[in-house]
Amino acid sequence: MSEEIQKIIREIQSLFKGYEIYLVGGTVRDLLLNRKISDLDFCTNAHPQEIKTLLNKFSSSVYNIGEKFGTIGCLKDNLEIQITTYRSDLYDSISRKPKVAFESELLKDLSRRDFKINSLAWDGKTFIDPYQGLKDLKDKVITFTGNPEERIKEDPLRMLRAIRLASQLDFSLPKETFSAILKNSQELRRVSAERVATEIDKILLSAQPAQGIRLFYRTNLYQGFLPLDLMEIEQPQNYHHKNVLEHTLLLLEKCPPNLITRWAGLLHDLGKAETRTLVEGEVHFYGHEEVSARLGRKVLRKLRYSNDFINKVSLLVRSHMYVHGYGREGVVWSDGAVRRLIRKMGELFPNFLNLIKADITSSRPEVVEACLRRVKELEERIEKIKKEEEVEKIKCLLDGNEIMEIIGISPSKLVGEVKDFVFQRQLDRGKSYTKEQAIEDVRDRFG
Repeated sequence: MSEEIQKIIREIQSLFKGYEIYLVGGTVRDLLLNRKISDLDFCTNAHPQEIKTLLNKFSSSVYNIGEKFGTIGCLKDNLEIQITTYRSDLYDSISRKPKVAFESELLKDLSRRDFKINSLAWDGKTFIDPYQGLKDLKDKVITFTGNPEERIKEDPLRMLRAIRLASQLDFSLPKETFSAILKNSQELRRVSAERVATEIDKILLSAQPAQGIRLFYRTNLYQGFLPLDLMEIEQPQNYHHKNVLEHTLLLLEKCPPNLITRWAGLLHDLGKAETRTLVEGEVHFYGHEEVSARLGRKVLRKLRYSNDFINKVSLLVRSHMYVHGYGREGVVWSDGAVRRLIRKMGELFPNFLNLIKADITSSRPEVVEACLRRVKELEERIEKIKKEEEVEKIKCLLDGNEIMEIIGISPSKLVGEVKDFVFQRQLDRGKSYTKEQAIEDVRDRFG
């Protein structure tokens, strides 16, 4: 624990002299695991108005956005601090929104929390651990506080949170936790798509994304949100990995922790089941990238992602096979083809390169080496062209008025066709292509 955090804890304890005040929940868990702390959560027997009065003496940035749930927050030295009155929750079985009752005892507050590793409190000297959360931390497991089914029915999202924590902390789900989630998996459909998406994002950005997505699948929580069962198909032995789902999980482990790239990786082979064909005894997945992009858009729309995010992920999925044959069996790309790829991917180029590298999951070292060598050659060509030319900023050498004057026409669709013709010539020939040449080519072709 840093000196800065220790100092703030001492200041808070001094400020709340005469009240009970404990560090609680995920903050205690993360301190014990030596994880980075960006916020401090306390609980106290002081009521919200009393908390607010005391914090105003401590910070100039006090907010009360969670006051009706007993929480008052503030910022101090770039650290977010939240202090909550002891409480118990009574959940509505339909809306899942809790009715809050303030309590006077710490143990009542700890009993309402989701997992044992989050039902911990610390007063700076002594740990309060009524549910053996310290043992779970030592054993690296996620178990529910109290009755698992009661905790799940209070808020079904806790099932997905259990998986998210397992993937973030590299913990496991023991039999009782796994069984409770599997039994109640359909309850997750009561939760809003946005809340589910937030947890999936955290799983994908975790240290163990494959572990999290595998648990998401094995517990049946995926049903209604992400059709992972479509990837439970076999591929020929000469593919990267025999099973599409296992290949996808391995790809996720290799992807840098970027949300767009990892979502694209998760969805990139979703269309293989639909496109699987047998031609002369050989299995093929022709056009699976287009089907994967279509199915992926459907998944992301259902999870309420923005159009911009969906478009970026879809572009990566649709393009992940684009360089599959680059440099293989005498296939050589022109500079124009490279310029078109640069224009097509735009700001997503780093994501694109990371995705196609991660997609190389063969168990044969010589295959991996050859594939990576071809990708590296392509990267070098891209860097060379980008260094010599500002490809992303290329604009057509001729505007509409000039085109109409050159070939003597009025405004029409032909103007756009001519502009595209000139622009494609620019991409093919690069910066050496001049306006004079463009005019001559237009006259030859359209004059």
